[in-house]
Amino acid sequence: AIAAASPGDTLWIAQGTYKPALDGDRSVSFHIEKPLALYGGFQGNETTLQERDPANFITLLSGDIGLEGDSLDNSYRILTIENTNAPVTLDGLSIAHAVNNANTNNLVEQSAAGILVVNAEVHAYGLQVHHNTARYGGGLAAWSGTKWKARHCRFHQNRAYAFSDRCGGAAYAIDPNVQMDWLNCGFVSNRASNTSASGGGAVAGVQQATFTQCYFSQNQSEFGAAVSGAKATFYHCAFWGHPSAQGT
Repeated sequence: AIAAASPGDTLWIAQGTYKPALDGDRSVSFHIEKPLALYGGFQGNETTLQERDPANFITLLSGDIGLEGDSLDNSYRILTIENTNAPVTLDGLSIAHAVNNANTNNLVEQSAAGILVVNAEVHAYGLQVHHNTARYGGGLAAWSGTKWKARHCRFHQNRAYAFSDRCGGAAYAIDPNVQMDWLNCGFVSNRASNTSASGGGAVAGVQQATFTQCYFSQNQSEFGAAVSGAKATFYHCAFWGHPSAQGT
């Protein structure tokens, strides 16, 4: 449906599990290179967006493409968004179970198991991004002039494992040209873990970011269990339960 859609189209996605590849190809992801709006949470008989219920009718984009429950054959990445000339909307989707351990020295390709955004604007609403693993930005990585706006999203149990003080278990944006705006979002039980050098259990490296009324809980890393290496502004945010050797 994504490949066949025209720029500006709106896609209603019914409850169920959707996988990037059916042949076990770990390198394939859902790929968006045009402005689209993706809405999940439909039972299948709705006639308006207001009738959907993403909490009860879960639309899961899953990287578990091989033997179910075996993470070693999961997709490297679930969703790639790049080079769009207008915003992409993601609303009411769950994105989970990717493991980006691809054999590459390219930093962009090493980053993001859940969502990779490159030179695009994304408006995210009510996403559940969980159980994704990458060297950098297990849940999300943003690059090259990306503008990311998130509302009421939850990133939980994502992991980054690079040997770096800026890994970002949930989100990673080392590129200074990336702008991020988070409102009423949660970061729970994410971690950066690779011996004593990993940092940013939840968020790392963001250079232009605002977090408003967000909460950070039970994230873990050696450096900055919640946030590391970031230039960000926090308004009315809550932090609790962060085990770290060197600060929250």
